[in-house]
Amino acid sequence: MLSFEDFEKADGKVDWQAYRAAQVAQGYVCYKCGTLIWGRDRIPAKSRCRECRALNKPEKGRHSSLVRCPNCMYLFCPSEADQYDLYDDGDNEAWCERCEHRFTVTTHVSYTFVSPALIEEDVDGEEEEEEPEEAGEEEGSGDRAGAELVGVDSQQPKEAPPGSSSVREG
Repeated sequence: MLSFEDFEKADGKVDWQAYRAAQVAQGYVCYKCGTLIWGRDRIPAKSRCRECRALNKPEKGRHSSLVRCPNCMYLFCPSEADQYDLYDDGDNEAWCERCEHRFTVTTHVSYTFVSPALIEEDVDGEEEEEEPEEAGEEEGSGDRAGAELVGVDSQQPKEAPPGSSSVREG
């Protein structure tokens, strides 16, 4: 297994270029797109990830960062080719900088939504109301000792859900 510590220079800094080259040479990273190669897909030699290998097949190919020209099989990253419209969801017009062939690429965009933390409830099951700031106190000033610290316990529910056998101690 490679370790970046094996690539430390005499001054204590890591030679990241040499480390990256070793990762590619030993098959830990795809030499086309830079994706980490895991498990049974990894062979101990310079290799490509599963997505890059699929782009060599004649049928439609899917890749998370590269586009293949259907005419000459040239692979390119849309941002490096200044084709930022390819990041829009749906069918988009692309062109190959090698052979100048124009073709349509279908882009599938997905989103991840992060919801805010749960609102803490007091023992009675009512929402806690924030107390208004006292007159004369400016925001960001004053004693911070009274500030509430949010820890792991404050993220946990106050009562076990119905049907749960776990008992909360404390």
